Order: sequence, then C-alpha cells, then structure tokens
Amino acid sequence: MDTLNFHTLYTNDQLSDTTITQIILVIYPNGISKASFNNNKQAIEIVSITTDDTTQYMQEMFFNDLMDKHLLTNKELITHIFIAPEQGMVIPATLHEPSLAEQWYRSINFVPKHHLIHQCPINNEEAMYMMHYPKYLLQTIDTHFENALVKPLASSFINATHPNNTSISVHLHNAYCMLTHFDNGQLQTHQILHNHTLQEITAQLNIYLAEKNNYTIAVATNDTNINARDLIASYFGDQMQWMPVHKFYQQLAACE
Repeated sequence: MDTLNFHTLYTNDQLSDTTITQIILVIYPNGISKASFNNNKQAIEIVSITTDDTTQYMQEMFFNDLMDKHLLTNKELITHIFIAPEQGMVIPATLHEPSLAEQWYRSINFVPKHHLIHQCPINNEEAMYMMHYPKYLLQTIDTHFENALVKPLASSFINATHPNNTSISVHLHNAYCMLTHFDNGQLQTHQILHNHTLQEITAQLNIYLAEKNNYTIAVATNDTNINARDLIASYFGDQMQWMPVHKFYQQLAACE
C-alpha cells in the first residue's frame, strides 16, 4: 500500500496574524497540496502530501483516509479546490458541443470506467477545458466541500495575462509537469507530462522555443528537488522567471 509523504513547502514565521481564514487545495494524481492564509490573504503555511504512486490517482480508500485525517479540519475555510488532471485539453467555445466534445475526448484519451469527464469554461468563457478524474473525487467534494469553488488547475495559467512574445508557464509537482505555451498572448499548446525527468522537460521546452529569440519561461513548483531551479535556469538563463511557491498559491487563492 502507498505511504504518505509530507513536505512543508513554505512557512511564514514573520506574520503577526497567523489566524487561518482561508484554505485552498490542489489535487494532483499522486497527492494534494494545502495552502493556508490569514485575513490579509498572506500565506501562512503550504504543505504537500504525496503518495508513492506517481502515475494515477490515489485509490478511493486511501484518498478518504487522507481526507479524514488531514483535510476535514476547518473544511468550512476551504474556498478553492483546483484539480490537476492526468490529461486535459482546451477547446474554443465556438467549437464546443458537450456530447460531441466528450466523444472526441474519449476517442483520443483512455478514460477508465470509474472516471468522469469534467467540462469547465475558462478564459472568460472563451474556451472549455476538458479533463477526467475518478468519480469519488467529485462525490467527496460534493459531500464535504459544497461551498468551495472547483476549477481545473490549468485555469490559473490560461486566465493569466501573458506578454506579447512567446511565453511558457511550467508547473512542477514531483513527477507531474504542466506546460502551457502562448504566442503573443494566444494559447498555442497545453500539455501534461508524467514521470519525466527535468532533462526531458527542458528538451520539450526547447521544441516549443525552436528558432525563438524573444521568450519568457515562468516556472512554479511544488517539487522538493532543489536542482529544478538551477537546471532549468542553466538552459534558459535570465529568460526564466522563478515564481516562489507562496506567490503561486496566493495567485491561486485570488482566482474567481
């Protein structure tokens, strides 16, 4: 059976007010991150809880045990739940028809029988984000967090303002990587990678950036691998922008 691995990603010891008034969760295929904030929306603590299995969502029994022991305390303070799917894709709103979109999604992705397909508007309803995840996730959220806003994690990248050049948002969570590629503020590619090394991720970035001179790479990570920042910077230098973990979660907490 999988074991739980706890990593404290951030603790703010300088705050005068450490009263928790808001919590957000990010659910990954192999774990959950939990960020707590005070009344001024300053991050108090950010904790990552992962399992040994990095290739698929946690078993329902294991997930429920995690919920009971670590996530139901102060559940009324949870305002946002972001889901980082195993797979996800973006469809322009003008081309979206729910039943046909689901058929198409199933034709190009393997969707287990116990998973459901979630279709969610993003980018001010200009596009639809499609992803799939186990039914028990939705059942648990509906049961315990009925007042929380549920969104795909990708919405935090796609809804952000992007510069008028080539820009790529990179989000790392242990063996999970989400890449979102823009040209002149327009979404070009959204890709999710599993169990890729940092070298393989930088190779993929080089494919996106072939023959590009003016670009930026924004990197946010929950990864405890201390080499991530230095390795990516060694490839891209000053064109890499590093987002501290508390800034990333404050950005998530501000999502509407």
